[in-house]
Amino acid sequence: MASTISSANLKVTIKETIELNGKDRGSTNTLTVGSINEVDNRIVTIPSGSQTTLFNLSNNPSAGTFTSSSLKYARITNKDDSNHVRLRVSSSLSLSGSGTPSAIDFKIEAGKSFLLSNSSISGSTDGLDLNSTFNYGEIKSLKAEPSGSDIDVELFLAST
Repeated sequence: MASTISSANLKVTIKETIELNGKDRGSTNTLTVGSINEVDNRIVTIPSGSQTTLFNLSNNPSAGTFTSSSLKYARITNKDDSNHVRLRVSSSLSLSGSGTPSAIDFKIEAGKSFLLSNSSISGSTDGLDLNSTFNYGEIKSLKAEPSGSDIDVELFLAST
């Protein structure tokens, strides 16, 4: 089957505007990502007291699962006006041989966004009791958990 979808460039612009002491201190940065032929854009209500999977990454795409190597851009925006959401990014690698997949949590305040530009993650817990590290590994899933009541998050994902 030949696709009738033509790939296109995704243009991402981040713009900060501020004037301090009469001088413009703002900045604009634009990224163009080529060969995008798949996008997923939706708003998901995350019920309170639960952790909801926003998407999975794998070599075998299916409903809610995207091909790891094809992810080029993802944005998750907390659409709530007062509560934060916890994002849990899980990786395929385990912490220092523990056998448990590693995960990293991010607190996304009301109205703010979290960006990914590929499917790899790394980090460390140096200085903590665990004193563990994990190297670049493929992201396996991204889950969200609200801080209080139900929270809406917007998901925008682009892949090749």
